[in-house]
Amino acid sequence: MKRARGYDVLPRVALLFALVQVAAVVTTFSAKATDTPVFDEFPVATEHSAPYGIVAGPDGNTWFTEFSGNKVAKRATDGTLIAEYPVPTDGSGPAKIIVGPDGNLWFTEYYGSKIAKVTTDGAIQEFPTPTSASRPFGLTVGPDNTIYFVESNGRRMGRIDMTGAITEYPLSVAPGDLSGIAFGPDGNFWLPLVASAKVARVSPTGTGFQAFSVPAPPPTTSLCPDPLMIINGPDGNLWFTENSCQRVGKITTAGVATTYFVGTKTSGITVGPDGNLWFTMNPSESQTAATDSIAQITPSGDIRAFAIPTKPADPIDLAFGPDGNLWFTEYTANQIGRLTLSSVVSTSSSSTITSSTSTSTSTSTSTSTSTSTSTTSTSTTTSTSTSTTTSTSTSVPPSSSTSSTSTSTSTTSPSTTTSTSTSTSTSTSTSTSSTTVAPSSSSTSSTTTSTTLRPPSTPASSWCDAVARARAMLLAQLDRLVQRNLIPKSLLARVQTKLLPLIDARLAACGEAP
Repeated sequence: MKRARGYDVLPRVALLFALVQVAAVVTTFSAKATDTPVFDEFPVATEHSAPYGIVAGPDGNTWFTEFSGNKVAKRATDGTLIAEYPVPTDGSGPAKIIVGPDGNLWFTEYYGSKIAKVTTDGAIQEFPTPTSASRPFGLTVGPDNTIYFVESNGRRMGRIDMTGAITEYPLSVAPGDLSGIAFGPDGNFWLPLVASAKVARVSPTGTGFQAFSVPAPPPTTSLCPDPLMIINGPDGNLWFTENSCQRVGKITTAGVATTYFVGTKTSGITVGPDGNLWFTMNPSESQTAATDSIAQITPSGDIRAFAIPTKPADPIDLAFGPDGNLWFTEYTANQIGRLTLSSVVSTSSSSTITSSTSTSTSTSTSTSTSTSTSTTSTSTTTSTSTSTTTSTSTSVPPSSSTSSTSTSTSTTSPSTTTSTSTSTSTSTSTSTSSTTVAPSSSSTSSTTTSTTLRPPSTPASSWCDAVARARAMLLAQLDRLVQRNLIPKSLLARVQTKLLPLIDARLAACGEAP
């Protein structure tokens, strides 16, 4: 009787309302899935353009940057290239790209040391950073309708508002340390420190800087830990990739890090509508049996990988498009890839993950001021994934678009390790960018069989699985809305304190309580 009273009418209505909204997506997704994940690959019109960052645009298209081509481009969900827009600054190295709070797209110019805005019509506006040769890279939407970014060479975190005014916050980091940035559920920004082998936390005002150690790497790897990109996960943790260290990891807001060894370089990472994390895997040249892959990891560490048809592809960044499918850039193959999400299903395996724990923390804080004002012009191929042998990575120069057929099967059990000022710059500029409209070149389609690197920890239960996935998706979607200031944080807190205990009580009966 006491247990039953916990499920009176109003909580039941709230529970059903939330789960019907989110679980419907899950069950629809599961019902359409098959055992053969489907890839499509679309060549980029500009040769050797080195496509890099990618994001779902507000106009229903997928947008990406061309690092060597010095352009930003958009592609329709059917793969058709709509346009490429040259960046006004020559050799700017457009890198990461996101959708800003103003509905425009914003990207970093790594070599140009600028933050740029492009409208959905292709008009580009550039804003130089106050620090010269700063080499900005990762960027994310902040809590105050602004954009925050990190400067690899400038050793600063920056903030730019929608008018182009830039504020920089110097940080006590090594040169080349800063790469990615994510706004965490604790109200702070989280930064992977590549050279220092740590993940740092800092407030939106640049204070309270604190760095947390990442676990030591396996003895067969070198040049790591080297956390690269980071994202706010669906489980309340921050998830990151490690390139040379061949791992993905997560870190709690208390600074405890857990890593999962996958056996190839990892780069981009994103959260999927299925409540899991998705990341890119690109083997080094010496890993001849391995395949470039798109991989999925659940918040509990279950990993599956899907081989990309083209080899080498060198997938860098990935994002879920307006069509709900997973789109990614192929830096070396000069292509944009698409994984049809509805074709992905879970499979079982016998691999095991081991873990160990350690804790390490260091702290430092720094503040200074600088000001600057400036204005600028504006086959079908079948392959089996995934080999996970170990090797130190090397970069591959871009090449023209290719497609290939490969069949390879190799599985290595992943391992798990746990460890625990102000300046302003304003630029106002408008550039009428030229537009090149071209139909898509012929795309290659393929099916590939997935390899599960770690099995689910509990027996399959369709109802419980749907609820667990819905729970993760609900949190992820609410968190995104909070980050964009579309709903108050108090609503997220109310869901966490009122609704989640009801869901978790149901999951406990399935043996799947988080």
